Amino acid sequence: MSEIREFKRYNLKFKTSTKSAHGAWAEKEGLIFMEKSESGVSTFGEVGIVTGFSKHTLGDLIDEAKAWVLGGRIERYKFIQPALSCLKSDLWNQDLNHQTEVRYAKMFQDFGEINEPNQTIKKKIGLEDIKIEIKKITSWFDKMPVSTRVRLDANESLNYEKLLRWMDALYENPKLDFIEQPLSGIPDDKLLKLVEENDFPVALDESIFALGKPSKLLDMGWSGFFVLKPSLLEDWDETIDFIKHNANKSVVSTVYESPFGFEALLRVCRFSNLVSGVDRSIFFGNALEIESHHSDPFLVPSASIEELEILWDKF
Repeated sequence: MSEIREFKRYNLKFKTSTKSAHGAWAEKEGLIFMEKSESGVSTFGEVGIVTGFSKHTLGDLIDEAKAWVLGGRIERYKFIQPALSCLKSDLWNQDLNHQTEVRYAKMFQDFGEINEPNQTIKKKIGLEDIKIEIKKITSWFDKMPVSTRVRLDANESLNYEKLLRWMDALYENPKLDFIEQPLSGIPDDKLLKLVEENDFPVALDESIFALGKPSKLLDMGWSGFFVLKPSLLEDWDETIDFIKHNANKSVVSTVYESPFGFEALLRVCRFSNLVSGVDRSIFFGNALEIESHHSDPFLVPSASIEELEILWDKF
């Protein structure tokens, strides 16, 4: 039996659109990949269009995917490398008989009431006037259970002045997990020094994508947290190795993958000691979802290769 390569285009609508400083986002589109070895074992990968990150078009992805199906050389690919790396990863060898519980941060689009203790939640900021926003957030914090932890994602929307205002408002607040990607681009010496000297929790996300790999950020002297989106990085095994060696500083995060990419992502979560950022409720009720991808907590590995093969035929 010879090796089989296939790809399919997908477009998944969100249950409710999400809004960040990068703009509104109502659907995820991209390509899913399946490779079946000569022994009949299937593995999966994907690459998509991600608001605030992607510079390529769907046409760019399709052109490269067509070349890959025909046996093109991996060195040629500029856009689909994350998917091909995922296909080759040892992630697909994880045993469903040895599952791990994975907790995840719940995404809040509004300022809803939080009743359950010991939750980690995520909220976008940088969406309105900073004075109003700080007042809303601090008031919201006051109403939460003492054990709640909050991640505030600015998506590059702040400047130094605004970051300092957030620091003043939330300094030593036990409910703040971290502020994510407050400034745009790769961090300069000023931000590196600010985070290190003030012991204020800051995480970087878009900066990792801009650099291409988290180890470059570490080499620069970054002392904060790392929000890692393996689906956007070229080498899944390299990303996993980084997480293993920085398990207390690495948060595994979703870009609303298809069920195939999401299963791979869940399997990466096992290597981090932190609550993951893989809330999938935005797809709840979609006919192409896998039931175990909506449990709380997740049991990882979550879906079997056989389940994914069956789902493949439905896409």
